[in-house]
Amino acid sequence: MNAGPNNAYLFNQIAARYDAANRLISLGRDMRWRRHLATHLYPGNPDGALLDVACGTGDQLLALIQCGCQYKTMTGLDPSKSMLEQARKKQLLMRYAIQWSRGSAEALPLPDASVDVVTLSFGLRNMADRPAVFRELRRVLKPSGRLAILEFSMPDHGVLRILFGIYLATFLPWAGGALTGRLQPYRYLARSIRAFPRPGVILRELTDAGFFQTRVIPVDLGAIYLYLA
Repeated sequence: MNAGPNNAYLFNQIAARYDAANRLISLGRDMRWRRHLATHLYPGNPDGALLDVACGTGDQLLALIQCGCQYKTMTGLDPSKSMLEQARKKQLLMRYAIQWSRGSAEALPLPDASVDVVTLSFGLRNMADRPAVFRELRRVLKPSGRLAILEFSMPDHGVLRILFGIYLATFLPWAGGALTGRLQPYRYLARSIRAFPRPGVILRELTDAGFFQTRVIPVDLGAIYLYLA
């Protein structure tokens, strides 16, 4: 649900109502998904550094903090200026020395081997060159670093796939458009979910980029997956 580098202008238009739209179109489950990712990183690394790529309005960082994940430095990076402005306004996030950075996952403004953990929630499908993104994430991670990616997918099961397809075609764009006054970003969201590859493809791409101990965990009805490496 976060902006990719080629679509930042779409998300700039809806940033002010973005969180409310996310709650509605996910039926109140989006923060639960983000907390599920956080449980796999708990308790964190009090001496380490975490980078949240495609951070949007900061909800993944918020979920990490709420779950007790501790890091010495936390950085949120996103190509959308308006989304970062919304993230900076969140009261809980303001209590922490989070570094906000506007940038692209294809060219991270960080040195080699400089972070312990990278998270990327609901932004991967917006990135045109996934292999380049994975290589860049591998570059900034320390040799023992960890990667956690949360992303949508079309369910395999026939009935669930049909129902989810109906949801993408009707409720998602209608609800998102009604709350934000912008239909196009939510039509784009539906298309990007349909076009996103199956988990096996993502695991192969991670391995090709130099990651190991890769695994995928189903999170919700075959429509949400957590990738760990």
